Amino acid sequence: MPEITDEEMEELDRLRHWYKRQQVLESVRASDRLEDDIDAPIKKCVMALALLGSEPRWSCCGFDYENQPIHKDHIYGGVGFTFRYTTRSHEIISRIISHDFVYVDNFKASFHNQDGVQSITIYASIERGKMWTDLHSIHYGELGATTIGYLEDFLLSMSNEFSDEIVLRDTNAEARDKFPSWQYPPKRDWVIRKSDLLKEMECQVTSATYAEAR
Repeated sequence: MPEITDEEMEELDRLRHWYKRQQVLESVRASDRLEDDIDAPIKKCVMALALLGSEPRWSCCGFDYENQPIHKDHIYGGVGFTFRYTTRSHEIISRIISHDFVYVDNFKASFHNQDGVQSITIYASIERGKMWTDLHSIHYGELGATTIGYLEDFLLSMSNEFSDEIVLRDTNAEARDKFPSWQYPPKRDWVIRKSDLLKEMECQVTSATYAEAR
């Protein structure tokens, strides 16, 4: 077998790097809609939080999921959301972190300045025990899924406070406005409607009920 020289290996590594980068760029440009860029497992939570007036700026489900786009990555190990600090955001977050989710860890809040924007982040750990610390385990995302499920139910219990419609802007657009060399392409504004979320939740409940009946 012919041996590969150090120079050839370096070139191969560079080609692999650029090939992977092109895959990521193609993936991130496949859709220009902000709603397609939200982690699928927490999409309904983001919709509800926005409709409640809490101004979400960032979110992460904390685990890999089925049909995840190749450009997606995560802060593994926790379900998290960051909000612009406002009186309303503080009010909603206070209700979330004081709620007893029973089976899963409660959310914890931290206050910080995010590039000049006063912000609040809430985070719930989903790593407990060996199965929940191995990223390659099929069980890794289970506590994330249950945490999200309980949060969905809690947010839905406040549906009488939802706005009928709200527009969410991609924070990458704000970054691009400030820093022209910002790499992540901004997505189009997301128009979030109460009717769409309630319809999605209704379909989810109907599907679960049908599955139990079978």
